[in-house]
Amino acid sequence: MNASHAFVRGGNRTPSGKTPNTINRLDFKIKLQIGFGILFMTSITALVLLVKLPDFVFYLYTTLSVVCIAFYKTDKYAAQHGHWRTTERFLQVLPPFGGWPGALVIQQLIKHKAKNMAFRIKHFVMVITNLVAFSYIFTEQGDSLIWYIDQSHIQLSGEVLAFMFKLLD
Repeated sequence: MNASHAFVRGGNRTPSGKTPNTINRLDFKIKLQIGFGILFMTSITALVLLVKLPDFVFYLYTTLSVVCIAFYKTDKYAAQHGHWRTTERFLQVLPPFGGWPGALVIQQLIKHKAKNMAFRIKHFVMVITNLVAFSYIFTEQGDSLIWYIDQSHIQLSGEVLAFMFKLLD
């Protein structure tokens, strides 16, 4: 018999002070956000494999997601150990360019910036911004643009990296 979620009758709180229903809702929200990030990346992968998107779209989202994960983990470590922190502004620069799936997943897994409502609202706006820009790819004009970019992605990659390094200064 497992009593990990047991509580005393008449006592409606767990040792953490949250009701069992609240814990289940929080778990569901966390799983939903993680699932959305993973589902989006799986969709990108499928679209690339079906030749509906150029490879660089997959690489862009994957690379920026990994970079976001690294910055979130570094900032979490710095917060716990009193070291120099990554600015919230910088943590919000990468999601609109495609790093939001990684940021969304890592926020929930390591519980970093997950309770900061102002940050979460800004992050949500960045995710929506990226999704709107991403959906533009599937219009006639967006399709032409994305395939043009694919033809010159090496030059664009260099320019994006230069822009990102400027943001770090």
